[in-house]
Amino acid sequence: PPQPPGGAHPPPASTRPAPPLPPASRGSPRAASPPAPLREAAAAEFKVSAMFHRVHDLDGLLEAFSLKLKTPATPAEVIAAIKEYPSVTRALGLPSAPEKDVEYRDEPDRPQPRLDRMKGNGLTVTVGRIRECNVVDIRGVLLGHNTIVGAAGGSILNAEYCVVKGFIQ
Repeated sequence: PPQPPGGAHPPPASTRPAPPLPPASRGSPRAASPPAPLREAAAAEFKVSAMFHRVHDLDGLLEAFSLKLKTPATPAEVIAAIKEYPSVTRALGLPSAPEKDVEYRDEPDRPQPRLDRMKGNGLTVTVGRIRECNVVDIRGVLLGHNTIVGAAGGSILNAEYCVVKGFIQ
């Protein structure tokens, strides 16, 4: 498409008119029952667990996880274990160690990259939304800073660990 004068960008999506709905979603008889493949899937005898996140990533890696535990535990027990987990890097005496390696957030909308990625100077992994899972035992969401705990900061902690353990000087 031709560029507007002066190289201006098109209006944001929120100001553009919405595309017309397809006939099946406007109340036609076809909209009343799902297509054959969906009817078959609905009758399947297996459990599905899903969480979806649409995130503008600000150096935060947001992950949904599901866990099968060796010993079954309630969400409250898992949350308590996360909250009680000691800072291993701090216990080792690493100079860059965060106060907590892992932190749990109780709010129903956390963790969020914009709000939680810099916890512990980017070295703390934030966990939240722990709940029962109908496929395995527990599911939740965690967030770590891509370039700090996931790369550069993790490498610094590894180097500090090697110095503390006497592997390098």
